[in-house]
Amino acid sequence: MTTDNPPSTDDDRLSTLPLGLLLGRISGVFRTRLLEACQDIDSDVRLIGLALAIKGNPGFTQADHARFLGIDLNTASRLVNRAEELRILRRAQSALDRRAFTLELTAAGEMLATRGAEAIDRLERDLKEAVGESEFDAFRRTAEQILRYFG
Repeated sequence: MTTDNPPSTDDDRLSTLPLGLLLGRISGVFRTRLLEACQDIDSDVRLIGLALAIKGNPGFTQADHARFLGIDLNTASRLVNRAEELRILRRAQSALDRRAFTLELTAAGEMLATRGAEAIDRLERDLKEAVGESEFDAFRRTAEQILRYFG
């Protein structure tokens, strides 16, 4: 009599995960590796994402950054408050709307964005080497299409 033994590794079962859970696991691994590369960032990868968003989108308001990062306004407010307490950013009155404030990086925020970008570049370079550049690029295009679809 034979019995079916469960697969010996997670790798054998990954194809059975629903796409959302698979993407969540990928996101978790990226988050962990990014935090390992930037260990003194208060264990919140969102601070790195916020610093990168501010660096790449000068003049954006807090609400603009929330939409860009895909987080709700309350979460963005708490994140911005924390980043301001850590002296990663400062608020400046918007030239376009006196009621709104743009977010600007401090020297510490610039350093965080630079370190985060370097860590992401290393992670993506390693991933491209592991799966192949064409596979990586195709996955990225597909991920962007999925985000546009869910809009």
